[in-house]
Amino acid sequence: MPQLNIHGVVLQSNVYIPSQRNKTIGRDLKMALIEENMLQSGFWKADELKEEQTAEIMSEFEVTATDYGNRMQGKLKIGKETKSITFNNTSTKTVAKKYGNDTKKWQGKTVIIKKLAQMVSGKERQILYVFTK
Repeated sequence: MPQLNIHGVVLQSNVYIPSQRNKTIGRDLKMALIEENMLQSGFWKADELKEEQTAEIMSEFEVTATDYGNRMQGKLKIGKETKSITFNNTSTKTVAKKYGNDTKKWQGKTVIIKKLAQMVSGKERQILYVFTK
């Protein structure tokens, strides 16, 4: 199983195994709450972006615990606007492969954000993925 060690936290493959708590809350309600939280807290959302856009990394990325496991979170500037983003494991590994595991050195680097359709909790959703040039 592929692993990436950043800031002493090991990120593994992006296989998600829902907890009992997640099953009892209801996936649709949970996704609605997550999306509402992202709207209120200044996160980039897929529907705000074109299919593919160039972005600049504006901050060091830090490990954040999410319902999907540990994820890297930081800020991206697209155009004149800067907002937070949480990278999935695939995006984290892609950026680390190009720019190294020290996320402080990611600042000022350019990445490409793409929207890709993916099944999440039984529904197709647009997910943001990060690529490098």
